[in-house]
Amino acid sequence: MDDARLYLRLVSGRARSQLQYRWGFVFDVLGATLVGALDLVAVLVLFSNIAVMDGWSALEVCVLFGVAQTAFALADLLVGHLDRLPVELRAGTFDTVLLQPRSSLLLMIASDFSVRRVGQVALSLAVLAVAWTRLGLGVALLDVALVTLTLVTGTVIFAAIWVIGAATTFWTIDTMELTNSLTYGGRQLTSYPLGIYHAWLRRFVVFVVPLGCVAYFPVRHLVGLEPASTSPLVRLAGVPAAAGLVVVAGFVWRAAVRTYRGTGS
Repeated sequence: MDDARLYLRLVSGRARSQLQYRWGFVFDVLGATLVGALDLVAVLVLFSNIAVMDGWSALEVCVLFGVAQTAFALADLLVGHLDRLPVELRAGTFDTVLLQPRSSLLLMIASDFSVRRVGQVALSLAVLAVAWTRLGLGVALLDVALVTLTLVTGTVIFAAIWVIGAATTFWTIDTMELTNSLTYGGRQLTSYPLGIYHAWLRRFVVFVVPLGCVAYFPVRHLVGLEPASTSPLVRLAGVPAAAGLVVVAGFVWRAAVRTYRGTGS
């Protein structure tokens, strides 16, 4: 609880400082929102030339897009600034983090908080709401609970991949580009039905790096495209995937920090 209160204090302080410059904040939000809007335009352009994609209509893909993009945007809001870790390692500023009597991962996550990224979250949720309404999907309690759980587990999956990728830079100094291929690249991959990808890639993103569990399986059920023979547990695949990645991320981060010797060693 102490760590949670510390995180909230640090984040709220950074948020207030960014909100001091209102017009700058507005333009930052608009710029961040435009990035997500371009991804949506790409989906709509594809469906201007085809009627269905692996059996999914445009609105059904928009539901998938909304869920996947919201999960990514929330993870980006919370831990996306870990991309800067290689710079701090080279500059030696990470040493100051280790001097604090708190978790180094907590302090790194709380070291920055870009409020402008809420624009991407808002856009993704808006796309989800509009597509959901246009499809005439209900608001049954179980469906709402499944969407909420999916957003949580999807956010955790993206965030854990970010942490693991950042931790590897303790050994390699700069491999964040590889991590970005899984996070930013994963944002694109999870926004489309898995069936359009080659079999080897589907197996990779389900059983190795579980990006396929971010949104596809629960959304497939919600829009009525889940095969009748599929076990109901499949739509909850994101839960064990997220839990497993959290364990791996914690282990890798702690192992990486233990090997760090600082710029003076």
